[in-house]
Amino acid sequence: MKCPLEQDIDINSIIPANSSYWTYEGSLTTPPCYESVTWIVFKEPIEVSREQFEAFRELMSYKEGGGPQVATDGPILKNFRPPQPLNGRVVREPAE
Repeated sequence: MKCPLEQDIDINSIIPANSSYWTYEGSLTTPPCYESVTWIVFKEPIEVSREQFEAFRELMSYKEGGGPQVATDGPILKNFRPPQPLNGRVVREPAE
C-alpha cells in the first residue's frame, strides 16, 4: 500500500549524533531464517516516542504462525528470535 507523505523525511533527524556502529553477517529473523543479512547496529540506541512505537505496531506483516504469504496479513508480531550462536561470525567495528 502506498500513501503520500505530508512532509519530507529528513533521515539525519533519526540518526543519532554518535553514528558509531557495529556490523555482523546474520540471518533473517523469521523462517526460513536465511543467512543473507548484514546487520548494522548503532552503539547508541535511537529513542522513539510511544506514538511512534504504537504506529510501528500497527504496520502489517504476516499472520502469527504463518510464513511469507501476503505482506498485509496482519500486524507485525514477534519479528525476533533469541540470540543465536556466533558460528564463526565476527562483529566488526569500522575504522574511523
